[in-house]
Amino acid sequence: MQTHSRARVTPPVARKPKFTLPRAARHRATVARVPLLLTSDTHVPHRARRLPDELLAHVEETAIVVHAGD
Repeated sequence: MQTHSRARVTPPVARKPKFTLPRAARHRATVARVPLLLTSDTHVPHRARRLPDELLAHVEETAIVVHAGD
């Protein structure tokens, strides 16, 4: 004779997020354009003494500069 265990499984408690947007803002998408400069393989100072002038000129125009490594 088989007996079946009827263990009670309680659902996990839903936790409220630490930060929530106001209800009106949750349904509205916000799009912002942010100038980004991404560079890599610069190899400074081993292969070049400094970054190219063309690259440096664009640094002033950007909000975020990311160097992806050598």
